[in-house]
Amino acid sequence: MSITHLNATVNLLFFIQEIARIKDIVFHSFNDTLTGRLYTTSMELLFIEVGLDPQQHINDCKIIDALATPSLFKATMLFLATYNIQLKHSISIQPQREFDQFIMAKLILSKAPLPDLIICNQCRLFLQACLVSDLATGNGLSISEEAWAGTGQRNSLKNSSWPFIPRPTRSSWAIWQKWIKIALLGRGRRL
Repeated sequence: MSITHLNATVNLLFFIQEIARIKDIVFHSFNDTLTGRLYTTSMELLFIEVGLDPQQHINDCKIIDALATPSLFKATMLFLATYNIQLKHSISIQPQREFDQFIMAKLILSKAPLPDLIICNQCRLFLQACLVSDLATGNGLSISEEAWAGTGQRNSLKNSSWPFIPRPTRSSWAIWQKWIKIALLGRGRRL
């Protein structure tokens, strides 16, 4: 057996495995089995972890790979993104205000380099924030002091569904502030 033939066999087995997993996810999720509920929970956690809109097709493998921890669903999302396959689902993160936006999407659009995106994502996860409104003051006009400085109290209602992230370093918060200013803020700290 040649190396080329072996590589083709391995690739075929990989495709079969991934397609079988997607079929399994669809079957169990549609039939609302215990396994389907576990798949749905894993998918929800992945979207919280990467901080992007679950209803948008994520096709950038580098971002998924950098922001998500190794898991079955990360592998599935990487396969889907690599081959531009969309998996329809009903998972959504509801905006709290009109015109609300996902923080990580704004940072990506601002062309933050991948190492800075990873740091900003850790800060965002520590703050338990997905949307810009999660960072905003009550009137929605500026970033709260707690979100800016990283001193916010963790939300006890979210603690069970969010990954535990230790407090980022002071230098991480400086990178967070730099990119939040570029992505979200006009003059000063107003949105």
